[in-house]
Amino acid sequence: MKDSYQSLGLRTLEDISSIILHSHDLQETLDNIVTLVAKRMRSDVCSIYLLENDRETLVLKATRGLSKASVNRVSMKVHEGLSGLVVESRTMVMTDNAPSHPRYKYFKEAKEEKFLSFLGLPLFEHKVPIGVIVIQTRSARSFSDDEISALRTITFQIGSIIHNARLLDSIQHKEQERAWFEMELAKIRSGSEDEGTTTSRSGGKRAVTSRTLAGTAVSAGFSRGKVYILNRFSDKVITLAKVGSKSDELKKYSFALEKTKIQTIYMGKRVGDTLSEDDAAIFHTHLMILEDRSFSSKVNDLIAEGMGATRAVHDVVQYYIQAFSDMADPYLRERSADMKDIGRRIMDVIEKNDSSVITLKEKRVIVAEEIFPSDPPSHRPGGPVRRTG
Repeated sequence: MKDSYQSLGLRTLEDISSIILHSHDLQETLDNIVTLVAKRMRSDVCSIYLLENDRETLVLKATRGLSKASVNRVSMKVHEGLSGLVVESRTMVMTDNAPSHPRYKYFKEAKEEKFLSFLGLPLFEHKVPIGVIVIQTRSARSFSDDEISALRTITFQIGSIIHNARLLDSIQHKEQERAWFEMELAKIRSGSEDEGTTTSRSGGKRAVTSRTLAGTAVSAGFSRGKVYILNRFSDKVITLAKVGSKSDELKKYSFALEKTKIQTIYMGKRVGDTLSEDDAAIFHTHLMILEDRSFSSKVNDLIAEGMGATRAVHDVVQYYIQAFSDMADPYLRERSADMKDIGRRIMDVIEKNDSSVITLKEKRVIVAEEIFPSDPPSHRPGGPVRRTG
């Protein structure tokens, strides 16, 4: 029986992964998840409550079994209701007679008085509670350890799914906002085409030339300033890199690897101090890759075959990038960008291309083919960074 419930949890996760690919926004993702979990757990109700930005208010965001009219209308503070108790205690809450529980709170809109049993588990993202998933049944039911374990397996991933869906919704909203502003700017430009000339000191007319570059904004909003071109480590440098003896190349790689690890630790600390620990989490991932013996083993093997350290790092990184890019999981596909960032930094150290520090004394619009997590905040002063393409 235990194996069947473990299999249930894994099968449900597989189906949820499929659901994500076919969901267009956060609401559709949540609706599909509660429908699937209610079916797989054989429960009359499955609901998801999410915390608002104040971290104190829980709002019903999706349900299968309760009144649909209660979605976005039922809310409670974390010190209220059974769902609030789940967040407050940061652990599971279960009862086979919910109405008799001292923390039970009745919501007329939800019409949940006919449901006796209640099982609630917290949803986390980076160990921070973001909401609750609730299972309810009409009859009094004590959920078994195996059933609870299966639901834990499911909820372990749902937190990240919701977090990413929220980010996607935010990005889509910003894109719509940006498109609207660009349309308004286009109207302004078309209405002032006759203003495209200026008068010179001698009284003659001179044309004002302008050039528009298409790109992708990687931070929200609009900004104005001179353009700063952020040059990247060129593949040409890899071709022209000097190659010493095998011993020298191994030493160069070993030194570069250790220096990159130290840089990564400091970057994580800096981002954690200035932004948040969640933002710094990407550097923990980078450090794990840098400490992976398989990665270094592949580089060392290529150097032992006579390849230069720079080329060896480049080729191994390309191998990982291709491997990640071919994966079906969107999260794992995104890790290819981490590999590219890590490889660039190691090669920069090998080729002594990492010593220059860019300091901008005025607001600039940064233009680059790509912006990596390791790019220092000094590269991002003021307004949006743009990526050409």
